[in-house]
Amino acid sequence: MTTKDYIYIKRFDNNDGTFEYETISIFDGKPELNFIKTYTPTPKDKIYIFPDSDVPRFKIKGFCDKYNVSMAKYKESANILVGSPEALAADLWDWENYHYFMYKSYFLNILKLATRVGDVRYVKLIQDITDNPEATIIVDNNARYRLSTNGLNGYTFQFLHADEDEPSIIPTVLDRDKYYFQNTDEQRKLLAYLENTTIYHRDALLNILNEDLVIDQEMYEGLRNMFESSDSADHKVAMEGMANSDYLKSALYLLFLFKDYRMKIYNSSTKHHVNFKSLCKFFDHGPGNHLNLDDIMDKLIEKDVLDASTLKTLLELATKEIQDSHDMKHFVIKVVEPTEEAKAIAAKNTPVVVPTEDNIQTL
Repeated sequence: MTTKDYIYIKRFDNNDGTFEYETISIFDGKPELNFIKTYTPTPKDKIYIFPDSDVPRFKIKGFCDKYNVSMAKYKESANILVGSPEALAADLWDWENYHYFMYKSYFLNILKLATRVGDVRYVKLIQDITDNPEATIIVDNNARYRLSTNGLNGYTFQFLHADEDEPSIIPTVLDRDKYYFQNTDEQRKLLAYLENTTIYHRDALLNILNEDLVIDQEMYEGLRNMFESSDSADHKVAMEGMANSDYLKSALYLLFLFKDYRMKIYNSSTKHHVNFKSLCKFFDHGPGNHLNLDDIMDKLIEKDVLDASTLKTLLELATKEIQDSHDMKHFVIKVVEPTEEAKAIAAKNTPVVVPTEDNIQTL
């Protein structure tokens, strides 16, 4: 991940005309940690799990016994590090979208007009902005208000955005957008450590911990029956079954259950259990959040588990939903097609079956 240094005007005092500013490092785009997504246990591995990774600890002992691996108390003594990008990134950077990226040429022009050459209050600020290679500076929203309302020595700073309807307007600021930045040495050191260390994604371990239980069509119907029950205890059992399944191999049916029973899931105390929280984090889904078929497609694509069979099932549901929502007196919808992108992704994830004597009858 690369960063660029910007001059940040964090405060302007219109009473004495002074600025408080600093240099902050801003990422190019949204920063993301890239962890290894698959893990194959090797005997004698020593595994360290970073705090707040939401790995169900009660499954760890059986996993260690099965694969002849052990858990390390300290990361320094482990050869396998496992973590959650969300948890590890929580303190790595800050973000802001209320500040303004002002063209530094405009800012310097107004600042020089409003001040005397050599005024010690502005010499370093002008030099630092001039020396900074970026074309813009960042102005805090409160400083923006003071600069545009009260100004400096009779000169106000205009914060003008480009306007397609008024092409004669010369913009002084870019459109506001969320940006991510680092401004402490602790953040920089931790990011440098994580970028230079081999870390396995929490999901890689979860896939192994839950590999023995796959929700198929039959089990899905059974879980649906539990959710349809008026007994909240049945809902808890269904949610425990969801949380203990192989998330990847059960992805389609898990997402269906999240979609159809979101309020029963939201109202159950089981949503707070660590194993169910792990399931929710795996799909980046909040208990009770709405899901539609597009959302399900997005999550299947993100997890790289959209194949021809899954797409066929979703297409049937999408066809029915579209037909039901577009009823007309004289017209009916006969054909619904997936996008070319969706078909390409499904084809990529669908294995090619080579005819043999054993499967020739089923092809």
